[in-house]
Amino acid sequence: HIAILKDEYGGTSGLVTIEDILEEIVGEIRDETDLDEALIAEQSDGSYIISGKLTLDDFQRYFHVEIPEFEETNFTTLAGFASSRYKEIKAGTIIEIASFRFTVLE
Repeated sequence: HIAILKDEYGGTSGLVTIEDILEEIVGEIRDETDLDEALIAEQSDGSYIISGKLTLDDFQRYFHVEIPEFEETNFTTLAGFASSRYKEIKAGTIIEIASFRFTVLE
């Protein structure tokens, strides 16, 4: 069951499922459609493995930083942002953003 949300102009604003409503009441419900991967994983050497799916806002929040370049883009993920700045990205590519240095693993 899905409800379609309308805005004040009669346009579609979004979708809500029964699971969405239940999660608002009882908290996160894990099921077969949820991804089970960490977007940020700290390594023993102090470095991090970060998924390109991580949002720019979540990156800034996690590392307690504000990166002006993130505010000036239309992209929402690290991968999207990086692809907008670099012509070709492949394993081994080094990307520098503000004071952060990323090495693309795959």
